[in-house]
Amino acid sequence: MPSSAPERGEGAAPCSGPFSPQVIGCVGSGGRSVGRYRPGRETPAQAARREVREELGLEIRGELVELRTLETRSEGKHDTLTLLAGTAATEQLRYSFELREARWLRPDLADVPSGEPVSRWLRLALALDARRSNG
Repeated sequence: MPSSAPERGEGAAPCSGPFSPQVIGCVGSGGRSVGRYRPGRETPAQAARREVREELGLEIRGELVELRTLETRSEGKHDTLTLLAGTAATEQLRYSFELREARWLRPDLADVPSGEPVSRWLRLALALDARRSNG
């Protein structure tokens, strides 16, 4: 899968090898820097679908699977995070000015350079999705 991010508004280079369009999303109802949703106005799945479209230019095919909902507290702020998985309709990323980088990663994260940080929420979502898929 491409290791470099596309320019803002540009499509990503085609993936090398087989494309697996799995999308992992994280939305929260608090003040963290993840996709945000407002309970009562939309569900976490609706918010994730909207955020993926707005930030990455991707549409989600079919349903999003809710992997887990967590309560977190950081810097005195309470948040409810929902981790979701779904399938992208295409591999072409067109991301917004709000993102510094976007790229496809292998589910085992083998293409992440050594020492590069990876979100703990992404690691948890990938582990939960692997368990769901295998079992």
